[in-house]
Amino acid sequence: MSVANKNVAELTGRVEGDIERFLAEMSALSSDQRRYRPKDGAWSPNQVAHHLLLVQSLSVGVMEKNGGRASAPRSWMQKLGRIGVFVILRFGIRVRNPAPPTTPDRDIAFEELEPLWAAERARLQALVATMDDAALRSAGFKHPISGPLTVAESLDFLACHLEHHLRQLDRIRADAGFPAAT
Repeated sequence: MSVANKNVAELTGRVEGDIERFLAEMSALSSDQRRYRPKDGAWSPNQVAHHLLLVQSLSVGVMEKNGGRASAPRSWMQKLGRIGVFVILRFGIRVRNPAPPTTPDRDIAFEELEPLWAAERARLQALVATMDDAALRSAGFKHPISGPLTVAESLDFLACHLEHHLRQLDRIRADAGFPAAT
């Protein structure tokens, strides 16, 4: 089924389920494990959590601001970019973050991020509570590579993005230097 044929509850349920899984996996890690970086320049699990929070916050903020406006048309380059972004996310291809405002600048403790996650989850739920299935075709947010996305595509992006970073957590945990649980 294409994203265009899914409904609000189905798309937000997928995002919410991925958030639940991510937060549960983060909660199961010790403080040392959450701060672990497999190599210089790599993100720690705390930084991954912060990045995901920033992405969700900015995305939901733009969707709130757009408030049901028609989605802008995409250029053929953006259409190709959208395909590329979703291939990268679905197949776990590692790339540099294309959106500097969503790069975590420091390692914030997960305990500090948990209440922020709760607020962002409530914000997303409040936004989608005002939507019907037709609203999924309205303007979502503009991705730096794939351009303007509809609300449905934005929710699909958030879910795929979370799944991508869940695989990143798996890679971090599989690293030979990953600290044992304390």
